[in-house]
Amino acid sequence: MDLQAIANQFASVTCVMSVEKKPGGGYGVIRIEAGNAAYEKTFLDAAGEGASPKFVPGQNYEVYIPKDLNFEDFCYRAAVLKKPMHAYVHPERFPV
Repeated sequence: MDLQAIANQFASVTCVMSVEKKPGGGYGVIRIEAGNAAYEKTFLDAAGEGASPKFVPGQNYEVYIPKDLNFEDFCYRAAVLKKPMHAYVHPERFPV
């Protein structure tokens, strides 16, 4: 499955996440597997002039987003428990 192609279908900021499912039903590593151009631009904008962060697909989300247990729970419920999840977030770090 081409996750990058899925992300690229959207004009708005979009990424594809993965959640490692543990044998006991819990979760492990949460990764950002793909991001469209608008998503990658948020990192450049947040870093400011002179910095050159590069988005690398497959990295743990904490590389780009501060660790957040509520965010992890949200991802876990959606990916592992297959529950439809809806939220509105205005991250102060990103001008989106």
